[in-house]
Amino acid sequence: RASLALPVLKQLAEVEGASEEVFAFYEEVARGSADDAILLDFFVLRSQREGVTFEQLREGAEKAIAVGRFDVARPMLESLAERAELEGARDEARWAYRRLADQRESEGDLVGAIEWLRRALGAAEGDERREMQRDLAEMARRPGGDLQIAAELYRELLADSPADPEIYHPLLEVLAALDDDAAHADLVAQLLEALLDVEARNEIRVIRARYLLGKPDRQYDAVEVLKDALDDQPDHAAAAELLGKIYEESGYDEELVELLRRKLDVAYDAQDREVIVTATLKLGALLEKVDREDALETYRRAVDVVTDDRGLIEALLTLLGEDGDEDERTHLTELLLGVSTGDEASALARKLIAAHEARDDQEAVLRALDLGFRGNPADDELRERLEAHYRESGLREALASFLFVDAGRLAESSPEAALERVVEAATILREEVGKPEEAARKLRDVVAARPNPALVDEMVRCYEAAGQHGEALEQIGHLIEAEAEGSARRIELLRLRARLLRGLGQAGAAAADLEQAYAASPAVIDELAEALAEARDQASVGDDAAFRAHAMRLVDLLEGAGRELEARDALAHYLSIQPSDVEALHRLRVADGKTQNWPGVAWACERLVEISTGEAQIEAVLALCDACDNAGSPGDARSALESVLAAQPSAILRDRLKSLYEASGAHRELAEILLAEAAEAEDEAQRFELFRHAGELLVGIGEGEAALPALEAAYAMQPDDHRTVVALVDARTLAGLHAEAGALLEQAIENHPKRRSPELSQLQHRMARLAGAAGDRKLEMDWLNQALLTDKQNVYVAAELAELSMELGEYEIALEALRAITIAKTDGPMSRAMAFLLQAKIAQERGEGRRALLWARKARTEDPDLQEAADFLKELGEP
Repeated sequence: RASLALPVLKQLAEVEGASEEVFAFYEEVARGSADDAILLDFFVLRSQREGVTFEQLREGAEKAIAVGRFDVARPMLESLAERAELEGARDEARWAYRRLADQRESEGDLVGAIEWLRRALGAAEGDERREMQRDLAEMARRPGGDLQIAAELYRELLADSPADPEIYHPLLEVLAALDDDAAHADLVAQLLEALLDVEARNEIRVIRARYLLGKPDRQYDAVEVLKDALDDQPDHAAAAELLGKIYEESGYDEELVELLRRKLDVAYDAQDREVIVTATLKLGALLEKVDREDALETYRRAVDVVTDDRGLIEALLTLLGEDGDEDERTHLTELLLGVSTGDEASALARKLIAAHEARDDQEAVLRALDLGFRGNPADDELRERLEAHYRESGLREALASFLFVDAGRLAESSPEAALERVVEAATILREEVGKPEEAARKLRDVVAARPNPALVDEMVRCYEAAGQHGEALEQIGHLIEAEAEGSARRIELLRLRARLLRGLGQAGAAAADLEQAYAASPAVIDELAEALAEARDQASVGDDAAFRAHAMRLVDLLEGAGRELEARDALAHYLSIQPSDVEALHRLRVADGKTQNWPGVAWACERLVEISTGEAQIEAVLALCDACDNAGSPGDARSALESVLAAQPSAILRDRLKSLYEASGAHRELAEILLAEAAEAEDEAQRFELFRHAGELLVGIGEGEAALPALEAAYAMQPDDHRTVVALVDARTLAGLHAEAGALLEQAIENHPKRRSPELSQLQHRMARLAGAAGDRKLEMDWLNQALLTDKQNVYVAAELAELSMELGEYEIALEALRAITIAKTDGPMSRAMAFLLQAKIAQERGEGRRALLWARKARTEDPDLQEAADFLKELGEP
């Protein structure tokens, strides 16, 4: 619908006197079309009608510029600028003028751009105006611009900032380009008055001098300006150089001599080698024409300071001539040798050697040999003679210096020999001369050119000896960066740096290097493990995160290499300091489980129990129980299991604790659990079993009174249950309720369906105990005898009966009981050997020696270790 409406709206808008409603609707539809051309058509029509706003004119112009239609934008911008000027809208006017100027500039119409910018300037104020003035001035001074306008603008700017070099420099250039000498001179005078900095003032003077030199017949004026500069600042290089150039070109030798002397004085004070050399050579050449001695002194002064400039040395030698002082010429020749090379150096050296030998000056001979060798190491005669002298005279530091130089000679032709010489030289400096830092510095340069492993190692030793570990690390770092990833040399350098870092107590950084090496070569695992262990220990105080990271990485490394025992020890070491790390505890538990180190597993589980909650704690305590079971000490888990069960009641934990109590003989605690379960149980059969079991446990530990409630409850539920009756009798007996126990026994015996059975024997056995408790020993024996007759296999009854009947002198009854023990199918409290021995003693008591001997022998045969049998046989006379 919009596409259909646009043509109609455009026609309506083109009608003279179209309403604001039409334009508003037209604008809405044009914007909604998202078509720049349609929107631009709207702005063109709107700009031609009354009521157009600044915003519409501005937006329309921007849209036209954006699509490259400046022909459309120009009338809108001009209209905007005109209206803005009339209505005092300075910001809008300035914006329009600047856009018009920008467009003119882009079209190459610099004059037009300047004109529009000048109009924009009229609408600007404050800092913005100054910024526009600068921009306009820069534009005006460009080729095709207007230098007069530029000068005018810079003057306005300078009035506010009289010491701003960004203003006065371009203004000086503009005035020079206009060739306005008077204005240029006035500005220079103004600046010399305003500027406080001498450097800035002399910069202005040099600019003025250069300007004057460009004009005919103004050279003298330029000289005066430059002299003023040097008076103000004698060491001003640019002024001195320019003035000297003027003097040279003009032939003002006297003035040039004076200038050069001043220049040299400044250069000597500043130790400016370059100026000393150039100025001396110029001054010397001038003085040679008029004053030879003055020239000689000029050269000598320079050579004393700059001893290695060939030009100075040769100039002085030449001026001295062959008739000059021999010592001075020899000294200068030695200096010349120091800057000579090749055959020239050899010739000069031999000349000096001959002269020094003639004067028997061996120190000077050695000096000439050394300089000659350095100038021409390929001269075999000089080299061999010098080396022999150093070695024979013990001049070790000099020998080291010689070897370094000679190694350079051999580097290409014989690398191995060069290597030997460098290492020997470095070793001498490090071990004998005590200058390891010098050796390291020299080796650093050699290694940079030839990174040989032996050289690197020696360089590191030198740095270490000098205490310059940081420098050693830096140099090795450069070498590492130059090597390819995974290369054998890179690996060795990483190992070397790691060794240095470990020595500095930076094991963490060492480990990082060794990790890189290990990735390419698993053979470095031992070094990496040692570095990780050191890094771990260094971080153990104060840096928990690093401590854990290094410790766990060490464990991972060792496990990955199959070194499980070492990994386990590393893990244990970590946990000895951080015993609450859950992950590490689990890992230790697994590791110890693999090797069946159950105490270790138990320790880890116990720690997990202490620091865990919920299901994790339950799982940990059950694992602790398993570990203690496997270690043969199930009771060690008791405390933890009890604690967790109290905090988290659980059937699985309760069952496990019951098993633990039973295995460890904690019958009272087990009974308490059973009683608690019985109280909660809904099934009567289950409750009966729990009550009976709890009562039996308490009876078993002699706590009859505590057992009574449980057993009475069980008896009430199943009064015919034999085990319950027996346990209840025992409980009443222990509690001192003998009458009640007896009544229950009598009833049970009377109601028992069989006359001979193990169950009946048990009941009769309890009757015997009641008799014993009542002090009726005879009745006790009778009941025991009856119980044995009821069940011949009841070895417990037999044992008690045998002992009691012997005590009462009823030997026949005793013998029957003892025979029952010897033929019983199960073991009891009395061994067969003891039963035979007691029969032997009864026989002896009766005077039956042969029978006593027979039974005693049977006792020994049954148990050769029974000492009582052996003793009794001795009594009988048998060895």
